[in-house]
Amino acid sequence: MGTQLSDTPQNLTPALLRNLDAKIEELQFEVGYIRDVMTTKCDNLDIRKEITSLRAEFVSGSAMIEKRSHQQEQRLRCFEQHVGLPPEGH
Repeated sequence: MGTQLSDTPQNLTPALLRNLDAKIEELQFEVGYIRDVMTTKCDNLDIRKEITSLRAEFVSGSAMIEKRSHQQEQRLRCFEQHVGLPPEGH
């Protein structure tokens, strides 16, 4: 037969310490997992913000290009009228 631990404080302390150690190890694993998940979510949030910013820049740039294109067309029409050329396809 094996030795059985009694319920004396000297025998309970190592058992309680082992239990605490196991629980701490489990919590460390969970904290690590949560940290990884939150880091991924933060990275995804940063990527979403960057995409939103790029979309806004694209819309702004597209509007500017469209405005400049329209201005160039107007200038071309004025030039065509000034030199007496018939407008083509306008």
